[in-house]
Amino acid sequence: MMQSRNIIIGLCFISIWISCHPKTAPLVATQNDNLYLSDSTIAMDSQIATFIKPYRDSLRDKMDRVVTILPQKITHSRNNPQSRIGPWLCDILLFEGLEAFPNDSIDGALYNPGGIRIPQLKDTVTVRDIYELLPFDNTLVLLELKGHLVQKWIDHTVKRGGWPMSHTLQVYVSGGGENRALIKGRPIQKDKIYQFLTNDYVAGGGDQCGFLVNSSVAETDVFIRDIIINHFDKGHQPQIPTQVRIHFMTQN
Repeated sequence: MMQSRNIIIGLCFISIWISCHPKTAPLVATQNDNLYLSDSTIAMDSQIATFIKPYRDSLRDKMDRVVTILPQKITHSRNNPQSRIGPWLCDILLFEGLEAFPNDSIDGALYNPGGIRIPQLKDTVTVRDIYELLPFDNTLVLLELKGHLVQKWIDHTVKRGGWPMSHTLQVYVSGGGENRALIKGRPIQKDKIYQFLTNDYVAGGGDQCGFLVNSSVAETDVFIRDIIINHFDKGHQPQIPTQVRIHFMTQN
């Protein structure tokens, strides 16, 4: 009798609770199960761990391998075009691009700041650092553009705060909205053909660069992060950019 009374009280409580919380589904039932780990299960897990350990250790060793030693810490910020990681990256891509495309006269390199994903590199740079810096599977692309499109690209990058660029580019941003760009020390000629390096994401119209679509001349099949790693594996010493590449004239 007491049990029936408790059941009725419980049902009433549930009914009142549902009426006060009409949007919440009531708990219908619960079930407790005990899971037992047998010795065979533990042994199997141990066998799997033993099996994968050499591969895990090998991967860790590869990722922890030192790529280069920087003379100083360098940083990256999407809001600061004067930070050094981006220009450092562009200079390496220009150097390697001249080797990858030896028959072309390459004028420079531009890289979208959103493709660079960590805020700093310390003095010791490992493979892991480069993977974290450039986590996307982007490849290097050579674009062929008329001068007026190069100017449009420069204007676009300035509107977005300024992009990393190679040392062959100098951009002067005035308060009047006109951005004067020098390529290898000379003003852009609107009908002249220029060749620039970037990644396949930007070349395909990414980062609002639809005007670059169909301008591709050649593309490597090597990921950009691997290009950077290989650059130092060949024995090149790191060169940290010191020159300003985007000059905001209104700040002077």
